Amino acid sequence: MNEYQRVKNTGRLITKTEAARRLGVSRPYFYQLIKTKALPVTVTGRIDVEQLEEWLRSEPTLPKAESAA
Repeated sequence: MNEYQRVKNTGRLITKTEAARRLGVSRPYFYQLIKTKALPVTVTGRIDVEQLEEWLRSEPTLPKAESAA
């Protein structure tokens, strides 16, 4: 399965950069979250704000970033 999943578009889409900023994480870490936690990313690579907020409510804490060893 690739990193993009079809999600319901509720109307407000933001870029991955904006979503990372809202989460307070770096872009590389945000991309890790997409791959490991199945964040709600549209086929175009945009993030639906409502789906992101729903995902945040379901995740009590963000996982630690993997080292690039």
